[in-house]
Amino acid sequence: MMLITILKVLLIGNSLTYYNNFYQQITDKCNVAGAKVQIDTMFMPGANIPQLIGLNIIPNEQNILDSNWNLKPQFRYYNTSNLFHINFKKLILNYDAIYLQPNNWTNKDCIEIIKCMLKINPKLKIIIYQHFSIAVWDKEIYEYELQSAYKVFIKEFKKYIDKRIFIVDFGEFIKTNINTPDRYLDRDLH
Repeated sequence: MMLITILKVLLIGNSLTYYNNFYQQITDKCNVAGAKVQIDTMFMPGANIPQLIGLNIIPNEQNILDSNWNLKPQFRYYNTSNLFHINFKKLILNYDAIYLQPNNWTNKDCIEIIKCMLKINPKLKIIIYQHFSIAVWDKEIYEYELQSAYKVFIKEFKKYIDKRIFIVDFGEFIKTNINTPDRYLDRDLH
């Protein structure tokens, strides 16, 4: 008897992920490769990773962020002493791979959440979708953003890069596939 392994994937992102239909893109690629996947999503335009996860594990609470887009102390579900940590743990243990599209790589909550994910689920793979400013077509700004983003991850996650954390360079995709800023900024194309 042959067992069919189903890869469980969670996609977490904002409008860039949603409007480019990453769910369907990943489903199609997996089908072509003959892989069986179950894909769940957490998408919200303009939202960051701490907020998206928080809104899914903290019932009836819309105001979980402070004015600086950080989680309020009572909602830091990645802390083991937080009442909501058990819900976060259940969520993370349910997946083989989690795709993240952070708005801000240097967000302290985001970094702590990724550390906690790695600790909770030792088999988990995390795919980080590198996000750049709207000035991505400017080579100097692009290279600066790429450098500063990688510095954060190299510093915090050096031993995990290309083993459990994989970074997808969206900036390179944009430089290669989108010729003008107008196309990148077009809300219909997003």
